Amino acid sequence: MAGSDSAHAGPQPYYTLQAVNPATSLPDRLHTSGVYDTANHNTVVFGGTPGNVPLGDTWTYDGATWTQHSVPGPPARYGAVMAFDSTRNEVVLFGGSTGNGSYLGDTWVWNGTAWSQKFPAHSPPSRVYSNIANDPIHHNVVLYGGFNFNNKSDTWLWDGTDWTLANPLHNPGQRTSAIMDFSDAVGSVVVWGGTQGIGDTKTWIWDGSDWTAMTTIHNPPLTTVNWGSGQLGTTGELVAIGGYDQATNSESTDLWAFNGTDWALRTTSSIPNFGTNPLVIWDPVLNKALVFSGGDIFGNPVPGFTYLYPTPAQVPVSGYWLGAADGGVFSFGSSAYLGNTTAAAKSKPLVGMASTPTGLGYWQVAANGQVTGFGDATTYGDASALVLNKPIVGIAGTPSGHGYTLTAADGGIFTYGDAEFHGSAGAVLLNKPIVGIASTPSGHGYTLTAADGGIFTYGDAEFHGSSAAIQLNQPITSIAVTPTGHGYWLAAADGGVFTYGDAAFFGANSTLKIANQKTVAIAPTRSGQGYWLVTATGNVVAYGDATSFGNAAAINLNQPINAIALK
Repeated sequence: MAGSDSAHAGPQPYYTLQAVNPATSLPDRLHTSGVYDTANHNTVVFGGTPGNVPLGDTWTYDGATWTQHSVPGPPARYGAVMAFDSTRNEVVLFGGSTGNGSYLGDTWVWNGTAWSQKFPAHSPPSRVYSNIANDPIHHNVVLYGGFNFNNKSDTWLWDGTDWTLANPLHNPGQRTSAIMDFSDAVGSVVVWGGTQGIGDTKTWIWDGSDWTAMTTIHNPPLTTVNWGSGQLGTTGELVAIGGYDQATNSESTDLWAFNGTDWALRTTSSIPNFGTNPLVIWDPVLNKALVFSGGDIFGNPVPGFTYLYPTPAQVPVSGYWLGAADGGVFSFGSSAYLGNTTAAAKSKPLVGMASTPTGLGYWQVAANGQVTGFGDATTYGDASALVLNKPIVGIAGTPSGHGYTLTAADGGIFTYGDAEFHGSAGAVLLNKPIVGIASTPSGHGYTLTAADGGIFTYGDAEFHGSSAAIQLNQPITSIAVTPTGHGYWLAAADGGVFTYGDAAFFGANSTLKIANQKTVAIAPTRSGQGYWLVTATGNVVAYGDATSFGNAAAINLNQPINAIALK
């Protein structure tokens, strides 16, 4: 069998950074206020300063371009705070500074088209660089601390009409420009650090009436202040990025994340340099955070915009789709049904599925080479117009989601979009037909498996052994590569699992009562510490750290299941 001694792909970074160049751009600024407006599906920004004078302009970003809204609104300012009030579906802005030691204590709301000033009976004293977060559990907005000639340690709650001064038994102490947001992982507002929080390693949790200190094993550097922070929707982690490192008198390039129990320094695809107090705003439509408007140590804006998002391999699987031979699709867990090819006569039988990296789409491929995309899966071409020597048997998407590779039973390879061709087994005299394909984590290679367990590697795919010399009870039906690219699993029709390289064994259907149900597919968890085995009858069996989200075993199927795609 063919092997490869090319360089292997290393572990992927936890978070990906991607520079973005909007068609129309927000002018450079720092100490800006911004938040995602869930009601209007855009990011809204107000004010800030280019470094010398406060600004009073309102901008929104729809994921492609910035738009300025020339409407009456709050006076020019910088260092204000904004939160989206999910109970009342409006953006709330408070405080800030007009410069020269002048601080503001006014409250405004934005409805997507206009600003309205509120005149509450009670209000926090004027301040700048406060900390604010929406609290959907207690149906209010929480404001903590800030600065007005001295640092504050008070907690205020906004109910849409009035501010209420909370009276907690404990509080995190005086602090400004802290890391603060609602944490899905904890189910509460979380605060850490700040310019007056130096020396306090605890993470503070707000339960609606009191603050509780949580001790973690790790935490961000105590010498770094003025982080940018925000929660990332796909992982639920609260991230802290950028900031000013007082120990080195330089801008920090760290990215730390809080997962609900501990802080961890996360790896990134490139070195982040966002300056101090950058905005980190999660866009649930894009499934990315927009990072921008930080400042350098000299008080100048750091230009540019960057998307920050979890590298797909790091996002836990939250659901899956099963594909039947007639093109039917069955969704489980958080995976949404996006369509099927049951009505397309040429798209039968379905032989494979692959999901996009976002988990918001999938491709179906038929034996004649026809590829159909659903959701955000773009069709880049297919082999349906070609005269194939043997039918297509599998599909593998690229890491970017902008291409895919098809393989035929004779080992022929067909690439589309940004998928790379690295060779094929089309000229190899096969003992048994090819039955599956799996891409390497880098996308620069792929591994084919034959029904007898033969392995063929191309590009940076690594050869770690095969089952070709084993007396198999039933033929191999599927292959999956480990997240590191240093191993793979083979699944046989009787549910047997064969492991190679760093692929670990977690169990097999062959030892269960469903062994008489043909196993048609194997799919690994993103940690590589588990996998799902799928049978033709629609059973899905989870092993290791894989979670069962349901199966199609109780459904009266018109045709057998033969594919799985993960969300």
